[in-house]
Amino acid sequence: MMSLEKGAIWPSFFVIPGLLLALVTSTFEGYIFYWMGIACIAFPLLIGLPRKPEWNILTACVLLFITWLLIHLFFISPAFTSKGMYYVSFLLAGFLLASCLSRDQVKVLFSATIIVFSLLSVWAIAQYVSGSFYLIPVHPRVNTIFFTPNTFAAAINLVLLPLLIIYLSGSGGRHIFVPLILLFIALLLTG
Repeated sequence: MMSLEKGAIWPSFFVIPGLLLALVTSTFEGYIFYWMGIACIAFPLLIGLPRKPEWNILTACVLLFITWLLIHLFFISPAFTSKGMYYVSFLLAGFLLASCLSRDQVKVLFSATIIVFSLLSVWAIAQYVSGSFYLIPVHPRVNTIFFTPNTFAAAINLVLLPLLIIYLSGSGGRHIFVPLILLFIALLLTG
């Protein structure tokens, strides 16, 4: 049983809904979901987190990249869309929040992410086996709540690689094997 420091779970009450709203944006074309997701992730930053963001070379690189994205969005690209601003805002808010979390809070957040993606993987397997439960029909490839199967595969890859590293390093225990297999099967079914 892992022990958590006091207050390790509280940001999850804001971050998890923010991530779920970000998942919803992959299905619907509504800007309200974009900004609700950013608001849920930015709220803990506004009310304060246990520690301040660290300023190191990674922070400098991310801020330089965000600056480049904003310059490209406003001055270089001939086609301005508010979606571009959403992507930059989500990157900035997510990076700042993740850099403020303690190690225990990151563990809780990653555990919740594994649970959500395991459930999405079960849904993907049900889509493939039954041929139904599609929000956006793209038979025979699975997409769960994502607009395209490729977006679903990209999201799976973002969770699958760290999960695989944790499993291979032996620090995650045996309970990580089932979500790892579920995610891998769902990844294969997107192709």
